[in-house]
Amino acid sequence: MSCHELESVSIPSNVRKIGEAAFAYCEKLTSVEISNGVQRIDNGAFSECKNLKNIYIPDSVKKIGSGAFNGCEKLETIELSEKNRYFSFAGGILYDKNLTKLIEAVSPPEIIVIPDSVTELDEDSLSSCKYEKIIIRNNELDWNYHYNINEIFDMIVNDEFVYFDGDSYFGRFLCDFFCRDYESENFKACFKKNFANIFNDAINTENTVFINKVIKSKKYLTKSNIDKFIEYASLKNKSEISEILIAYKNEHFQH
Repeated sequence: MSCHELESVSIPSNVRKIGEAAFAYCEKLTSVEISNGVQRIDNGAFSECKNLKNIYIPDSVKKIGSGAFNGCEKLETIELSEKNRYFSFAGGILYDKNLTKLIEAVSPPEIIVIPDSVTELDEDSLSSCKYEKIIIRNNELDWNYHYNINEIFDMIVNDEFVYFDGDSYFGRFLCDFFCRDYESENFKACFKKNFANIFNDAINTENTVFINKVIKSKKYLTKSNIDKFIEYASLKNKSEISEILIAYKNEHFQH
């Protein structure tokens, strides 16, 4: 019987590792029990098991790889051994024990609020879940390196990502890509949609390299928004930036 005909599986205790994509696309698989002794579940081990409903993970498992349960549409919970020392499962999301790393969102709510204790998102950790918004509470969260860049921009353009409490970390990330002349159409749409927030973040952080590049592009500062940015720079006591913006206004909009 091929893997694709499996409806349930029990991993014996003499197995130490469930390899990468070992049960991937076993679409009839509904339940998995892993015996104590298994230490690793590698990347994508159970990915796209669309009918998998429950899985038990013993205390011997120390590592779960990226996207281990990616695409498991019916998996609502991951049962962890009471003695496990490495993982936590809460609100449909698998974390490390100390809630510092988000390993995988298995069956989260429509609006995901990532706790401020989380400092890292695992690769593909949010790729398979269906959500409306992601709220990031920790502006030191190392998340931007764990996604396909175009997917990040799609999230923002589609209102699936929101700034939290004026977080400027994401603004600095977009500033950096703008300064590197990133040409993706998704990026351009994202940048345009969020320009006011991004530019205010740049004023706050005195990112004159970015501000001068925006000015040089002659695309984003307009007669309708320049006064708001000048006022914001003045409010934040950013005199150098105020002078740059006033000079641009006088040169381009005083006709």
